[in-house]
Amino acid sequence: MSSSQENNGDSKKQSHIRKQGYRELLHRIESIEENEGTGLNTIKDLGEVLHEVKQIDDQCPFVNRVEFLDETLLQHVVLSTAGGLLVKCIENVDIFTSTYEPTEFASKIIDEIKETENFKPSDLLNLLDDARKTIPSVSDYSFLYGTFDPTKLPEPKQKKERSKREAQESVQKTQLERVHNLQKDEEGVDDTVNFIANVLSLKYKENNNNPIAYFDFVIDSEDFGATIENIFYTSFLVRDGKAKLNSEGNIPFIEPVRKSNLKAFRGSGGKNSQMIPSITMDDWEMLRTKEGLIEARRKLLQSKTT
Repeated sequence: MSSSQENNGDSKKQSHIRKQGYRELLHRIESIEENEGTGLNTIKDLGEVLHEVKQIDDQCPFVNRVEFLDETLLQHVVLSTAGGLLVKCIENVDIFTSTYEPTEFASKIIDEIKETENFKPSDLLNLLDDARKTIPSVSDYSFLYGTFDPTKLPEPKQKKERSKREAQESVQKTQLERVHNLQKDEEGVDDTVNFIANVLSLKYKENNNNPIAYFDFVIDSEDFGATIENIFYTSFLVRDGKAKLNSEGNIPFIEPVRKSNLKAFRGSGGKNSQMIPSITMDDWEMLRTKEGLIEARRKLLQSKTT
């Protein structure tokens, strides 16, 4: 085996490890959202997640990332999911709320001091002298222009106040624009996911209700980027429980899931996970021998509209 083949094998192995780390972080974000809501603790936990994302990202130079587009896509899913949850936290947390808790601060000081040897609670009294010196006293001051007559204060400038109605209209307009932009992005994703779900149901029926080879479904014979997008949007079907993946002889198959089966699955405690299979440019070159099912359906609809 040549050194280049060994390096290529090591690179794929390292990429697989990094993708596994991204998947674990994605599950962790979903668990944080389910268990902690959108409070300050969630923001702290998401900060730790983003720090771990950076650590994983630093393991692979940027120039080598082009060889692992599926890894980049998975990283984008993690960052996008964490970012969406952070936006919810920011909208729900009041930044003017004081988070300082005197009892928590005191307990942390005691825990820190307890790490020293021969500590006694009475030793805290030794801090009193230092505390008196640390707490600042009121500084002496004098008036630069001498004393002044408090009865002859300058009249403050009159500020033009906006009417309450104008302020409310401005806030409502900003909120409506923000909601409109978010809804527009979400609708674009939802439309694509629904289109792929309809294609899956149609091809499943045409195949006598038998599972469909996964890569025959998502492959785009003309565009590697379109193949990655199909894999990305199909993963939402699996996450939402609208489709499931099975493997037969190391070949993945996909099929739609009925609502009744999904309800029974979740009623028994089952949970869906978002899965993004790995595919490289070399894999795509071997698989693009024929037109994919999503690709064919999209071309058919485009031909009818032109």
